[in-house]
Amino acid sequence: REDIKAVLNDLILKPSYKNRMLSTESVNQIVRAATGPLKWAYKNGLTKRDCFSSIMYCRVTHKERIIPTLEQASLLFSTEWKKADCRLANLISMCTGMRCGEVQALRLCDIEKDRILVRHNWARMEGLKSPKNGLEREIKIPPKLYELIMMQAKQNPYGQSRENFLFWGYKREVPQQSHYWNDALHLQLKLLNIPDWDKITFHSWRHFFAANMADFVDGRKLSFATGHKTQVMLEHYARHQTEEALSEIQSACEKIFLPIIGEIRS
Repeated sequence: REDIKAVLNDLILKPSYKNRMLSTESVNQIVRAATGPLKWAYKNGLTKRDCFSSIMYCRVTHKERIIPTLEQASLLFSTEWKKADCRLANLISMCTGMRCGEVQALRLCDIEKDRILVRHNWARMEGLKSPKNGLEREIKIPPKLYELIMMQAKQNPYGQSRENFLFWGYKREVPQQSHYWNDALHLQLKLLNIPDWDKITFHSWRHFFAANMADFVDGRKLSFATGHKTQVMLEHYARHQTEEALSEIQSACEKIFLPIIGEIRS
């Protein structure tokens, strides 16, 4: 137990990767990774001492995230990015509220002319898995966004198979790493001198989408797009009611986001 505490203190106090301090959550994850096998060994009679239950973990203080304004988003996407695929990934999240892993997991078979089928989430260690809450959903998209998506798909070096990822990685079975999208976003925000650029992340688009849509769409209907669903609500809505909700969401999306998408040069 004292050995584990000593390692925890070292992780907290000493610089690590690239001479930077680890975040408190990273420290906690490392300690959990070490104590997990020890817990298993104790419960299975391989060790006689409980050396994990009294460990005091670090208090996690989440960084403040800023949501861009509509004006900032319009400026951001009207400019040329160094990497067009990174801009498109950010744009998809802005227009749909999709999580980062859900955008990574997009394959050509998930794209239809008027909608995106959110059927998977990408996890680095597990690959394709179910979306966060285990429920698939659909999100309608405007024609201009579909056009940009198809332009991206046609550039795929692995061909046009419907199983290919929209954002391909170093090999066919792996999508592009999401940190590129966040790095590209930060670079563009910084170039445009947008305040608090370092507090805006790829995940901010999910909050941006929900915040801007809330003024136009009922919260229960909006959850069809964001994926914040409960089984009770799913059972309450018939399929035609779901389609009506999606159409209402699409109408609001076009009102809010089409002016931004329309400024993008192909």
